[in-house]
Amino acid sequence: MNGEHKPTFIDLFSGCGGLSLGFLQAGYRCLLAVDQDPKSVHCYNLNLKGDSDRGAVQEDLSRLSSTDDVRAFLSRHGVEPVSCDVLIGGPPCQSFSVVGRNKIRALMESGGDLKAYWRKKNRDRTML
Repeated sequence: MNGEHKPTFIDLFSGCGGLSLGFLQAGYRCLLAVDQDPKSVHCYNLNLKGDSDRGAVQEDLSRLSSTDDVRAFLSRHGVEPVSCDVLIGGPPCQSFSVVGRNKIRALMESGGDLKAYWRKKNRDRTML
């Protein structure tokens, strides 16, 4: 893409940047990556932030409830909505998510001790 316009993307639920990495390697430019987890944002920025990637920011996307909220959010991060060619995202897998039905089930099965429940559950998931 010598001197020509690079297509752009925004990565929602970016995690440590797996999807972004693929798009960057394909010649895209990242306008913004967003994740709620501070450790993921830190890892993303250590590995991917640079000339073609503006880096990740920590934000809770569930707080955006209207088109105006989305416009304000993008504006705060210097992104014009019309400048984005592709919107990508990797929301949490249901089996690993700790929200919604999984959280309710965990509360019922753990008797309220969520920390111990998820520690055991994560240990069981990683031992094949």
